Amino acid sequence: MLIECPECGHQVSDRAVACPQCAFPVAEEVAAQANVARQQAELASRRIKGEVDCPWCEARGFRMFDETDASGATRSAFSWCTYCEHTGRVTLVHSAAGYFAVVDRVVVSFARGELPVEHEFVHALGSQPPSGHRYPHAGKRVPVSDGAQASSGGGHREPNSSRPAVAPADPWNSEGDAE
Repeated sequence: MLIECPECGHQVSDRAVACPQCAFPVAEEVAAQANVARQQAELASRRIKGEVDCPWCEARGFRMFDETDASGATRSAFSWCTYCEHTGRVTLVHSAAGYFAVVDRVVVSFARGELPVEHEFVHALGSQPPSGHRYPHAGKRVPVSDGAQASSGGGHREPNSSRPAVAPADPWNSEGDAE
């Protein structure tokens, strides 16, 4: 197909490496335009599909780890998952690039295309939809405060941090769907 050279306006093949008139790198320009078009199509295709098991805590709402005290004794401990806010579930989003598990507090921004797929709160699940849930019911949501999120480093509370004494009111309905 013939296209117009962006540099000189000469008609040139879209398969040409460079414009024969001015030596503009047409192949690079065509590749860049195709990449931009793919990215725009992926962003426009993002749709919220429901819930999926939290990949960060394996749907448990918490993670287990070994903790060593000052005397050197090791014991099992856990920390609450701040990605799913203790529910074991996050939002499932589908796009032309595949399926994604997305933390609820950023799902609207992700669906609008404001966040990339390579984001801390986005986990790629692949091209096939996930099958079912590990557990039949999600746990009770305990929203994460900004302070807990910031101090956690990677989205989880540090092993020695404490859980809030009183859980905030549940802002979600019984199905766990947000508006």
